[in-house]
Amino acid sequence: MDRSVFAQSQIRPAAGSLFGALAAVALLLLPGTADAAPQGLGLVATQQPVPMICDDGGCVAELSSFCLQRERPSPNYRTPYYAAGRAALWLHLTDAEGGHRTVPAEGLARLVSIRGYTGVEAKVSTTDRVALGAVKISLEVGNLVTLFPESVADDPNPITAAEATIAKGPARRLAAAIFDSSEGLGGTINILDRAINSVTTSSRLGDEGRLDLWRRVTGRPLEAALDDRRGGAAGVFSSCLDDLRQQRVFGLRNCLEGRRSELLIRANVRLWNGLAAGS
Repeated sequence: MDRSVFAQSQIRPAAGSLFGALAAVALLLLPGTADAAPQGLGLVATQQPVPMICDDGGCVAELSSFCLQRERPSPNYRTPYYAAGRAALWLHLTDAEGGHRTVPAEGLARLVSIRGYTGVEAKVSTTDRVALGAVKISLEVGNLVTLFPESVADDPNPITAAEATIAKGPARRLAAAIFDSSEGLGGTINILDRAINSVTTSSRLGDEGRLDLWRRVTGRPLEAALDDRRGGAAGVFSSCLDDLRQQRVFGLRNCLEGRRSELLIRANVRLWNGLAAGS
């Protein structure tokens, strides 16, 4: 088993702490072995489209992902991936007049790993955005989306057809029960994804600006979400606000990304255990 994967499975004692989240991210960024294609990944389904942040370099969104092949190494930073089969990936476009339309993301959104197996960047180039006539873009991930690394010339250990069939079939279906539900983890991750992709890494929000971000993402005050005890996203967001007030972290997005990676790693251990048990 890949050493980075083994290390990731041992981080449970740090659960809930920012230290644990940052340690998890550091482990995820350990390079994979040079003699094997990296892991196939699943994308967490979005209950609502995730906004893309656009600038002169294109439109970008960070999506949550997880490992479907424990025996293979984690991807290196910015490893190119492609969506298998007729993947349920769509771009929601808004034009200058406020009109809306939806198009398949295939051939338009370039996918690369950016956070080990827990984060994938989707990017639409400025050229394609202009050609589509879009001033705003958001990205929707449907059910059972599976990604594989793009082929590399002379790869001595590529993912075989049999491996791919298992990863995108029974492994991905088992993962759906853990990652893709609208309640529980799936709902938490989707809220965190929309919050993360609504603020840039250079943004410096004050306390009221952070609370307003939560309201814009969820449509309700943070206090109400905490009071009704539904979902874990409000608790994660609130804990990041506490850390920011205490100056224990640098930036809201940075904190949310670390906490989200920690959640995804713990859930991936559940998936690996289920696969090992033959579920």
